[in-house]
Amino acid sequence: PLSMSGGRTKKTAEVEKFKLKVESKTGLPVETIDERLSSKMAASISGSKTNLDSLAAQILLQNYLDKQKAGGST
Repeated sequence: PLSMSGGRTKKTAEVEKFKLKVESKTGLPVETIDERLSSKMAASISGSKTNLDSLAAQILLQNYLDKQKAGGST
């Protein structure tokens, strides 16, 4: 997770450490994605607070899939 200004946070370092651990244990690459504003986007789509985390996760997944289809990287 990055700060709203795009800077690194304490959690950013924790996530990067976890990412490296998973990659080392599995031998598979792990991609990260910028999740800033996904909850706000989900709230604007749903208009309520019901299932916001689920909707935000769907938005993140769709963004990732769209980038893969377009040949972009995250």
